[in-house]
Amino acid sequence: MRKNRVVREKTTSQRLPATALFESLSESRISVLYLARRAKETKDMALAKELTEKGQSLKIEMVRIRRTLTADWNKESTALLNRSKTAQSELAWLAEKAEKSVKKTKAFSRALDAVSNILALAKKVL
Repeated sequence: MRKNRVVREKTTSQRLPATALFESLSESRISVLYLARRAKETKDMALAKELTEKGQSLKIEMVRIRRTLTADWNKESTALLNRSKTAQSELAWLAEKAEKSVKKTKAFSRALDAVSNILALAKKVL
């Protein structure tokens, strides 16, 4: 269990910087596109074009990061699903074993009851 906790903490800490980077790029892209629009309004087409291209490159980078994050999340969710399936099958096995144990206990209890009745009858006869 301790090993899993360390892995989980490591995965979470790796995910946070990537998400923060994604959010930062998104905010930067919004700012750059806003500045590009302002440059168009002031008729500075060269600057507007440069800022628009920068916005597009940020968009491409965001798509790449999103794909990476999605792939990482898919791997993590697949691993968690596999672990949950394993735990579920173990629980089903334990439940089945407990049910069999209850049946055996009931049968043993009935047998003890029968022996007790036989001994009681034998005591009366003797």
